[in-house]
Amino acid sequence: MKKIIKLTFFVMLLAGLSRGLNAQDLISHLFNDGKLDPFWACTVQSPNYTIVEEGRVKTFWTEVGYDGSRTDKGAELCCDDISFLKEGWYGVTINLGEDYPTDKKAGIAQIFQFYSDSFWTWAGMINMDHGDLALTHRSNGGSSSNVDTVLYEDFPKNTDVNMIIHFILSNENAGEIQVWIDGTSVYHVENTNFGFAEEWTNDVQSSEHSFVTFKAGQYNYEDSDYSEGETRTIYYDNISWYNGPDGYDIVDPTDAPRDFVVCDSSDPFVKVEAENYCGESGTKTEDTTDEGEDQNVGDINSGDWIRYDAVDFGQGAVAFDARVATPKDGPFNIEIRLGSEDGELVGTCLVENTGGWHSWETVSVDFEEELEGVHDLFLVFTGGGSFLYNLNWFVFTKSADNVNLALDGTATQSTTDYGGEASRAIDGNKSGEWADSSVTHTSAGEGEWLEVMLDEDQAIGDIIIYPRTDCCSDRLTYFTVSVLDASSNEVFVKSYSQTVEEPLVVSTRGVVGRSVKVQLDESNPLSIAELEIYPYIDVDSDGDGMFDSVDTDDDNDGHPDSEDLYPLDSSEWADTDVDGIGDNSEIAATPINISTRGYVLDGDKVMIAGFVVEGTDSVVVLIQGVGPELGDDTFDGYNTMVDPSIGLYDADGNVIVENDDWESDDAAAISDASVIVGSYTLEADSKSSAILTTLAPGAYTVILSSADDQSGVALVEVYNIPNLD
Repeated sequence: MKKIIKLTFFVMLLAGLSRGLNAQDLISHLFNDGKLDPFWACTVQSPNYTIVEEGRVKTFWTEVGYDGSRTDKGAELCCDDISFLKEGWYGVTINLGEDYPTDKKAGIAQIFQFYSDSFWTWAGMINMDHGDLALTHRSNGGSSSNVDTVLYEDFPKNTDVNMIIHFILSNENAGEIQVWIDGTSVYHVENTNFGFAEEWTNDVQSSEHSFVTFKAGQYNYEDSDYSEGETRTIYYDNISWYNGPDGYDIVDPTDAPRDFVVCDSSDPFVKVEAENYCGESGTKTEDTTDEGEDQNVGDINSGDWIRYDAVDFGQGAVAFDARVATPKDGPFNIEIRLGSEDGELVGTCLVENTGGWHSWETVSVDFEEELEGVHDLFLVFTGGGSFLYNLNWFVFTKSADNVNLALDGTATQSTTDYGGEASRAIDGNKSGEWADSSVTHTSAGEGEWLEVMLDEDQAIGDIIIYPRTDCCSDRLTYFTVSVLDASSNEVFVKSYSQTVEEPLVVSTRGVVGRSVKVQLDESNPLSIAELEIYPYIDVDSDGDGMFDSVDTDDDNDGHPDSEDLYPLDSSEWADTDVDGIGDNSEIAATPINISTRGYVLDGDKVMIAGFVVEGTDSVVVLIQGVGPELGDDTFDGYNTMVDPSIGLYDADGNVIVENDDWESDDAAAISDASVIVGSYTLEADSKSSAILTTLAPGAYTVILSSADDQSGVALVEVYNIPNLD
């Protein structure tokens, strides 16, 4: 039986909860700048997401990725910069996506409360309830005190609806809650109990440890109601949170401007003007003195960054060039990162004195590994201090095998319908939307085909087929991909019986041919967004001195390539159930890592993390409390913790095991487990802590504290260790 661990992570930072609680604050964002800041995505994990798209927040959730954890139920938006002791106002524009179901119940906004340092839950929940917009609120009576009311019957889809919520907390029958929809009061109750508290009166709260914040976004708590494959999309805009009196006009989302700028993806292999970013932090643009140019990015300080969305590096980029100017000696850096300003670092480009703010030079860096695929690109400027340098443009260099041969070829197809010419398959536009005029279309005859002819014989490596995505994905299900020689003889053939919804990579491993053909095995229209053909670069995958083109066992696993479904993967050779996942991967596949990072103070102001082991079998778990290995960098001005200590507790609060310094308990086994899952490598003599233990199914809690009463940022990680008994 497979061992499966499902970790549901709930995290509470007990340090600094009273920050700014007594001030009247306003947090407001229209999202026209393409950024979530000061909000952040919370209660969300892939494939669900919370992002800014076209000047508003898009929250997307799908049942496909649900693994039983709490974070897989949501796609929410949080903010730590504002909290509420007594009274609050919440303004928002909500737009329900077309895919949102009308037969389910789920939360779409929350008044969320922390109570007495040990308890947190929602006090008020805006729900979508079987097609109606509804409100549920409660008090110290918990679920027994729930008050439910419908605010808007048959809530519309694809329509902006403005909502304002006002509340006053009370446990002495002096509370109030009111909701307005599109300017009309639809619910109002006074002299009531609302929220969780110790001793609240009409205007005084006795415990500063109880406070409230808001959440926007989906929380799909009724997991028993999920439908296989379903998706739910909700858009949020014009969000304002205010914690003072008389806030209606302050948070009113009505008539907020929608002057967002849609950011086009940049071609990284053609000179990219730095000022054409999709987002930035801290920089400015200015007229440039560089020859033939308009503007450059300036006023660059250490830690600033600029972002470019959905940059397609294709089959590989090997180098980066940038045009810079500075009178300062530095050295300074341009860090090339993926996904976020602190995401994967793929290269660091050195910038030194060029002779002046307007003395322009080109600087370069070669990558150790090729950069492939589509990524949000972040250029992060580092080196210490302010006013580091100016940046005018940058460009990436393609790898030798990143040349799409099809772009210089000729495309033909069996028939043409609806204007879907064959040339669309080799126009460089990979959009699968018919409206973008880049999708081919044949008639619905038997065996419709598309062929791309090259100028000369080529050793072909990968063929990539990009499908139509706005509809009709099932049309590309039963089909054959072949490579033909100059006499139209088949030299490579591979048939498929799977629906292609994502780009399909077909590896021919060096077969020499003149054309590539895609042909349906049934009667249907053939529609392809793009067909790319890349040259084969001969390699020696198993290091045995023989190139793959002549080696009959390229991965040296004892299974001849002719019988090996995974000829370049020594750990796989069969797929018995024909599901696209190798037999060995299916045995070992299991979630392995969930983590959280936070700032911990001294004493009892600790970080608490919880997880649940589900199923029937015990599992081996590695738990790490990491401090020094996080590095010397600061996090929002806070240093990393020097000596973190962790304890593991069962559901009844009993101590199972504790650890202060990781080497004090079975250091060799901990090191081996760390290698297996790729966790932080704990250094010799490090004060970080670690626990390696076997746990039965159940709920567990990890508490991280400071062993030497020194505050700092620390990280708690929980890993399931596969194949370790």
